[in-house]
Amino acid sequence: MLSYFLDRTNPSHYWRWIKWSWVVAIAAAIPLMMHNFGGEYIVLLVFGVLLIPALAHAYGFVMNIKALKNWDEPGRTGPALVMASYLFCGIISMFFIEIELAFTLGFAAVMMAVLLFGIIFTGLTPLLGMWLVSLLLSPDVTKRGFIFAFLAMSASWGLAIITGYLMGKV
Repeated sequence: MLSYFLDRTNPSHYWRWIKWSWVVAIAAAIPLMMHNFGGEYIVLLVFGVLLIPALAHAYGFVMNIKALKNWDEPGRTGPALVMASYLFCGIISMFFIEIELAFTLGFAAVMMAVLLFGIIFTGLTPLLGMWLVSLLLSPDVTKRGFIFAFLAMSASWGLAIITGYLMGKV
């Protein structure tokens, strides 16, 4: 079982970490939402749950940042591309909203959408974008596929940030 997560030579190693971190976060968030915690505790608990996939994404990004230059392994390029596009959208969003919101609303919007079972479709777009990136980059990486994957992932994170911001305003 440990070799499933520890074998870095497997092309889908980083995608496994990302996928299972979201499964754990969603599984932990559902009972969290059903329990009646105090105001400050719920924020800390939700932040802790959101930290699980954020750390998996950061792990995939840090370990594979060099793959963004040479594209030799799609299993490494995709996870790095997801976080690079998230940072890109966060930087763009900083010009329109507060800095801390620009970098947290993407994950928060995804979590809200998943917990609401897809009612808010734009919050699910990053998950669909990650699927699209893994699909585009799985057989071989071309320059066109890389650029399209980056643009699709950036657009999906942008929609998630906008969704989170608008839901916070309501």
